[in-house]
Amino acid sequence: MSQSNKSSRRQFVQGAGAAVSVTDEELIAATKEIGAAEGIFCAPEGAACLPALKKLMSDGLVNPNEKVVLFNTGSGVKYLESFST
Repeated sequence: MSQSNKSSRRQFVQGAGAAVSVTDEELIAATKEIGAAEGIFCAPEGAACLPALKKLMSDGLVNPNEKVVLFNTGSGVKYLESFST
C-alpha cells in the first residue's frame, strides 16, 4: 500500500466517516432517476452519490432534514454503452 493510501486510510479510520458501496445497477438506475427529475445526464460515478445518500439516510447516518449537496463533474455521454439494453 502506498504512503498516500496509508495516510488516507488512517485519516478515515480515525475520523467519524463512513463508506458506502453501490452496485452497478444502482448507479445506472440513479443516472436515469436524476435525468428524469433534473434533466441532467450525469456520469454514473456521480450518480452513485444518490443511492449512497439513500442508504446513509436509511441507516440513520444522515438526517432527512439535513441539507445535502451531491456533486457531479462528468457527463453520461461518455458511457452511452452502459445504458443500452
